[in-house]
Amino acid sequence: MSDARPPSVLDRIATVAAEEDLAVLGIAPAEALASEPAGRRPSDVLPEARSLLAFGLAVPVGVYETASHQTETAWRAQNTYYRRLDALSLRLATLLEASGGRAVPVFGCQPMGLNAAGEVRGYLNQLRMAEAAGIGVIGRNGLLLHQRYGSRLMLGGVVTTVSLPVFRRGEDPGPGCPPGCRICIDVCPVGAISLEERRVKVNRCLTFTARTPLLPKLRYLALLRLRPQRAERLLTQATFDEHTLHVCNLCVSRCPYGRESAETSRSAASRESADTSRSAASRENVDISWSAGRPESADISWSAGRPESADISRSAASRESAETSRSAASRGGADRPH
Repeated sequence: MSDARPPSVLDRIATVAAEEDLAVLGIAPAEALASEPAGRRPSDVLPEARSLLAFGLAVPVGVYETASHQTETAWRAQNTYYRRLDALSLRLATLLEASGGRAVPVFGCQPMGLNAAGEVRGYLNQLRMAEAAGIGVIGRNGLLLHQRYGSRLMLGGVVTTVSLPVFRRGEDPGPGCPPGCRICIDVCPVGAISLEERRVKVNRCLTFTARTPLLPKLRYLALLRLRPQRAERLLTQATFDEHTLHVCNLCVSRCPYGRESAETSRSAASRESADTSRSAASRENVDISWSAGRPESADISWSAGRPESADISRSAASRESAETSRSAASRGGADRPH
């Protein structure tokens, strides 16, 4: 009988994180968000919520640095990751329910809602979840910051009744925005990032950046006044995912946080590649020298030099002597009278 311990729920979560190559994953008690506004707390989604999971994938740096079709490239990358993260939220929720609890996935941008100020919001704040789980720090640009991934993390999450230990996969996210940095504030074309109010004016940002050709705006505005819940549903159905093209991402692409780490990693990878190449070349040279140099030459000399020459000489001398004897004998026989 095997004494191996069956994998715990945490073990299985960690396995999924490794399989899916998640950049970050963290677990925190649900009560960490108990002070969120009413309707946006974990207990509002799942009354007996005990734990929350937050995790993220990092969009490659090159997506924001490409010199061609940057807007479209970022749009496609983000939409692809939203779908993947939503699927992961469902997978982890299913895993947690298999352990006997209940779990609700927290999707990236859906469903949409409006807060008391009429600002567009998700029904749970993934940024707060991620910060509580220790996988990042909310920056001045309103995005999650990480010392390795900068502002490029996209998030998924789960709220569950399963009681899980506090856990973090990945290194410490770092301290957040450096003192005095206001790059995102200065590059924002509509002044949506307020340093004084320490918040991002979401509607001002979205009004400028979001292109939503499928959203019937007059109908939306009428519903917003008369039937807010139906307005929220229309917003969910007709916007985001592939339905919205965001034409601005300067608060991400210009953010320097995490870039030094990326440059360091790139330099380390280049050095490692160069060292590997030099090492391989050195081994190749050694092998070539060993096979085609002195040892092989010695073998060639030994096989084709004196011993073989001596054998050839001896063999040739023996054959010559034998031929001479046979020839002399033949001649002698022919001279004898019959």
